[in-house]
Amino acid sequence: MPSLERMAMRAKNDRQLAALARVYYILESDILTEVDEFSSDTILSDRSSNLAAILSSNPTEAMRPLATSPSQATVNTEIESNSDGIFWLRSHLNKILSLYTPVQAYARPHQLKDLVFGLAEDLRLWYQSLPMERQFPRDIMTFTLHGASFQLDNAHRDLAIRYFACVFFLHRPVLYFFLHKDMEDAIQPPPAEGAASDHSPWVWESCRDCIESAVLIIQLCQRRGTENPYDTLQYWPEYQLLFASYLILLQVRTRPSLEPYLRILGNIDRLLDMVEEVFSTQTYQEPLIQKSLLLLVDARHNLDNSSQT
Repeated sequence: MPSLERMAMRAKNDRQLAALARVYYILESDILTEVDEFSSDTILSDRSSNLAAILSSNPTEAMRPLATSPSQATVNTEIESNSDGIFWLRSHLNKILSLYTPVQAYARPHQLKDLVFGLAEDLRLWYQSLPMERQFPRDIMTFTLHGASFQLDNAHRDLAIRYFACVFFLHRPVLYFFLHKDMEDAIQPPPAEGAASDHSPWVWESCRDCIESAVLIIQLCQRRGTENPYDTLQYWPEYQLLFASYLILLQVRTRPSLEPYLRILGNIDRLLDMVEEVFSTQTYQEPLIQKSLLLLVDARHNLDNSSQT
């Protein structure tokens, strides 16, 4: 990101240039994640963190947006606030992706605890700093109670989806361990030190947060087409999030120990159907979407067959 670094240094006293540099940072991070998945040294480096701090409109507040009353807001400041929010979430996701480096690939929950706790706390404080009118339900119960009365404009929805993407990827390594613990233990016996904490309440809470974020990602993406037939998914990353959420719920529904909790979430099969409907009705990059849909349907069919034998 050398060119972006030079732009960032010049942008310190130029508000418009700073805004353009933040957009550049978001786009470059999104593209690198798409092309290089989670292994890009560029987005995971200390340089990226330093660059994010330079580009922040308020580095002393760790890039958290300041709450403002509606009467103080203008169209420009609202756009800038949304941009700052997406910028902070993208920067935070870059930090979260450090959980997906080869070094962390087989880490157990007790080895991830401090990192997960710290990143989750930053995410919580960021959300609490949002103006009340820009906050959104963060759990299934609240989201369900709001029902159809809760509507988001595109910018607000994009902010919420990026927030839940952070939650999803932050807690997914812990949920993966929970779902596949027996297999992991068979390959590598658990260490005596710290193994007991792998069964602590925080592990279940982390699993819950990952599962709920997957459900909320599906609900938010699916609402685009139902609230407005002309408001459909426009970005490949949103399809990727749906793809990942689908596969997580597909695995989760096979765990008998999770059945009481899954009843709170609603009909998991219906959620899976919703994802398939989104993939089957959209025309964006149609060949790739159709191939993705076939992979999802095959995975569901195979898992259903294996669970019946």
